[in-house]
Amino acid sequence: SEWAEMARELTRASDRFREHLVACERALEPHVDWSLRAVLEGHEGAPGLDRVDVVQPVLFAVCSALVGLWRMVGIEPDGVVGHGLGELTAAYVAGALSLEDAALLVAQRSMVLAELAGQGAVARVSMPPDDLATALEGWDGQLTVAAIDGPNSALVAGVPSAVAELIAQVADATRLPIDYPRGTPALDPLRDTIVSQLEDGQISLGELEIPLYSTIRTDKIVSRELDAEYWSRNLRLPARFSDTVEKMLDDGYRF
Repeated sequence: SEWAEMARELTRASDRFREHLVACERALEPHVDWSLRAVLEGHEGAPGLDRVDVVQPVLFAVCSALVGLWRMVGIEPDGVVGHGLGELTAAYVAGALSLEDAALLVAQRSMVLAELAGQGAVARVSMPPDDLATALEGWDGQLTVAAIDGPNSALVAGVPSAVAELIAQVADATRLPIDYPRGTPALDPLRDTIVSQLEDGQISLGELEIPLYSTIRTDKIVSRELDAEYWSRNLRLPARFSDTVEKMLDDGYRF
């Protein structure tokens, strides 16, 4: 809801932001059955942001519009990195994807996750990665590290009952409003679906205009590597965000 309110305010205040949202809506129209504008403005009958197949395309639209606004005032990134869905946005910002192809990928990604809605849960846990890995050994594969966001911050995903038990046992664990098992083996049966959908989309990859860092590889990546297989791994494997940011710092970037 905070993102939606921010978008409404920026739409009123900035022609550039509004124009980019309109362009995003046009790019998404062939792939979704709802209106970006209606969702952001809270129109009656519009789907809610609690649906993964709605919130992810909306987040992509708002984030990419923000980048367009920053660029208008002279703020140009020297390099980009994204977390989960944010990696698709980063690929668009870096020039690897056109707006239309990025919108297609985001829509397909979110629809795959929607098939698992209600089957998972995610918690943020304040614990060093090694300690967390040890703590999860007793869960018989029901819990998976979905992301490592910092030296003492990680996301754990799995079946809802196991996530609830983890939160009850670990002091610094908080459930997030995510109801699908991101980054877990539950996505394995959908791998072929993900790859075939993305391949059928005939995505055209452009040359990178600025460096793009991958949270799967924790290093720079070139556009030709951003194929269907890569984006299926983006869904399935942990986002090693902390390690990637450390690599960028080692390479001389400052945030």
